[in-house]
Amino acid sequence: MNDPATTSASLRALALSRTPEDGGFVPSASGPNVFHVLMETGLNDAAYSLSRFFDGATSLYFSRGGGVIGCEEHRTVKEAAIALVSLANDYAERMTATTEYPLPATGFVRFYVRTPSATFTSETSEKNLGEKRDPAWPLFYSGHAVITRIRELGLL
Repeated sequence: MNDPATTSASLRALALSRTPEDGGFVPSASGPNVFHVLMETGLNDAAYSLSRFFDGATSLYFSRGGGVIGCEEHRTVKEAAIALVSLANDYAERMTATTEYPLPATGFVRFYVRTPSATFTSETSEKNLGEKRDPAWPLFYSGHAVITRIRELGLL
């Protein structure tokens, strides 16, 4: 049996390898067509990852192990998560295309915004995002709205 940290790393790798076709994503002609948002925050010797797919799959997991999957079954989480993916459509093209997926540094937040054509990323300090001094602060606040709904339900 895997240890919790290995399980969390496997869940993250699975999320980052999932294709738009895996969930039946149908792109539209109107935008970057985000099908997956991953918001990760670096802590001392760890990180936590909020993963949201267009089809509703919403999970929060920790690099040292633990977390919750299937959060989208709760209406308040699903509504907040839908808003996150919608907002990510406005940010994808402002980010840098990538094929590498490192965890963020301690005190930093890294976004991965995935479209059928590319994965985009940005990393900035949690402090700058929290103080609304980075253009991606609305995406950060939207991600934390999802985490708040998960906490309010007692899932963490």
